[in-house]
Amino acid sequence: MDQAPREGLKELSERLSVGRIFLSSGVSTLVRARLVRPSYEWMFSSKQWNQSRGSLSFLEVAEPTETARLRALPEYERGHELIRRNAENAIARILVRTGKRLGKLTGDDVLAYSHIARSSRHAKEHLAWELLVALGPLAGEPPTLRAAWHASVSSRRHTVKTLVDRYGIPPSRVRDLLIDYLEELKPNMDYGSLEGVAYRLVRLFWAEIIDINPDQKDLRLPPDVAAQWRERMDPPHA
Repeated sequence: MDQAPREGLKELSERLSVGRIFLSSGVSTLVRARLVRPSYEWMFSSKQWNQSRGSLSFLEVAEPTETARLRALPEYERGHELIRRNAENAIARILVRTGKRLGKLTGDDVLAYSHIARSSRHAKEHLAWELLVALGPLAGEPPTLRAAWHASVSSRRHTVKTLVDRYGIPPSRVRDLLIDYLEELKPNMDYGSLEGVAYRLVRLFWAEIIDINPDQKDLRLPPDVAAQWRERMDPPHA
């Protein structure tokens, strides 16, 4: 399911002959218990996790003291209810994915989340960054997410392997091929351009392919898989 967040639950439900709602509820329970650490893609796409207040209930149970402190911050109280809820959702997802306690989160943890959120067309949650700065875990970081992104261009450049693995694709010969190809491009390309190529090749191409067909092992795409990918990249207009 982590490799194919949109289709994996349906496939597992059919394989086990268990209702999707029941199965999704069970998976969400495992996540809240910190027994599994799903990808951000899964947490973005899981209706059960999002509609049942999964993120918020996780935060309240996992970090009750820090959550109370966070909600008492002036930055939190000034925020609109929706913005506050989205910020808490973002922090909860980061805690789930990293397996860390709230006080151990780093700027890199939050930047990695915000990059994937941006790539997935979800809000980057600027308030989440500002709350963590005020609360203490990111006290030594720039005061805003925008400033942190600017600083990251020069001080937090990732390796090619990290640029590929940030999208949660599984180990495979294709993953290795993508890393080798990007390594060849790296000496003759600025970091921003390299990051853009990695996004298009890994997130928009290969991550989508294995979401469509989790069993895909190479670049010899069956016609139906290729057709589904093209449809995702260029959906029909109403």
